[in-house]
Amino acid sequence: MTTESQNIIIFLTWVIITMFFFLVNMASIGNKNVHVILRINE
Repeated sequence: MTTESQNIIIFLTWVIITMFFFLVNMASIGNKNVHVILRINE
């Protein structure tokens, strides 16, 4: 493997990890909002 292909793989891995954390954070924020709405309805 050349250093160029290794850099591309590292970059893609970093992008995937960043997207994963972003989605997890969005999901946790969404769950908090749902809990707040459920409490208001009760």
